[in-house]
Order: sequence, then structure tokens, then C-alpha cells
Amino acid sequence: MKSLAELEKVQQEVYRRINLRTLKGSYTVSVAMDDCGMAAGARQVLLTILDEIDQQGLENIRVVQTGCLGDCKLEPVVEIFQEGHPKTTYIQMTEEKARQIVKSHLVQHQVVEAFTIGSNKK
Repeated sequence: MKSLAELEKVQQEVYRRINLRTLKGSYTVSVAMDDCGMAAGARQVLLTILDEIDQQGLENIRVVQTGCLGDCKLEPVVEIFQEGHPKTTYIQMTEEKARQIVKSHLVQHQVVEAFTIGSNKK
């Protein structure tokens, strides 16, 4: 840090990131961060979601971490909750899929059916 202004900028960024994880919003995005999820790439998926929310300038979206959801072969798992709507469960997430669900589901309010748990039922 070379100046107080730089330190204040860093502080504002940290507070903004904290708010993404704590404020109640129109959407809650939950990322399973258990051991198998982490091994499958959940941390990068979470960071990608946070970055994409920031790039899209979205507000009123809460991003949280959760534990095991019980089916390791589906990891990383991301669930999206919106009041008055059924929960959407996205499975086998990647960074690219995470970018797409932010743009489609959170910006355009369109579920990406191809990435959901229901799309794998045969």
C-alpha cells in the first residue's frame, strides 16, 4: 500500500465481498463446500460466481456456503433459491457453467435446464 486511498479501496472491496455472503437478497446462491465438493472444484466455482456477480453489477444476491448434500458424484453442486419459486439444483459445476448460470439464471431469470439435476434423469 502506498496511500490511504489505496487502503480504503481495498477495505471497500472486502466489505462488498462480505455483503455478498451475508445480506438477504432476491436470490440466495448456495455452494456445497464439503470435502468432496472442494476436491471436485467447488472453491473455484464459488469464486467464479462471486466474480461474475460483481462483473454483472448484480445486487441483492446472497452467496453462501453449505456442507455435504449427500451425492458426491454430482459435485460441485450449486443451489439457487428464490422466494416463491422452487429451488434449482445445478450439478457437476465448472467455472464456465458458473458464469453461464449467473448470466442466465440471475440476470435473465432463466434456469439453465441442461445443468440441473433433473436433466440427468433418464
